[in-house]
Amino acid sequence: MRKILLLLLVGVALAVFAFEKIDALFFEARYGRDPEKILQLIQTLESRSDLNQNSMLLTILADYYLEYGDWSVAKEQKEKTLGQARKHAEAAISLNAQNGKAHYIAGAAIGRLAQYKGIIQSLFMLGDFDKYINRAISLLNENDEKGRLYKTFALIASV
Repeated sequence: MRKILLLLLVGVALAVFAFEKIDALFFEARYGRDPEKILQLIQTLESRSDLNQNSMLLTILADYYLEYGDWSVAKEQKEKTLGQARKHAEAAISLNAQNGKAHYIAGAAIGRLAQYKGIIQSLFMLGDFDKYINRAISLLNENDEKGRLYKTFALIASV
């Protein structure tokens, strides 16, 4: 029994370390606005067999697509790339409705997508934008450093 518990704890510790490493690589790619690095991170996550069963991985991937679509792709590719961000964020939410970061990313992707749609289509997107951003605000934890950061982003987006 102890061996099983120890193996479980080691597995959790390795997963946390892996997410921290991925997060650090993302920060580096975003800070340097390095499209090759962020695209490599996207491809790495998309190749994982457990991607579609893991809300956290889907959220991270959605965040990568949001950043990549924001500053790296040509204007004609923005709609497709931001659509990927929304799709992955919504998939993360379907696995974990309490995922505040995924709600924020879905709302942010919709807000950015609206810039590339016509006025009428953009108006229809406002309801989804408000739904996701308001839900992010209610879910994100201000006592957690990253939660506070994304809650701040969501509050700014809501005004």
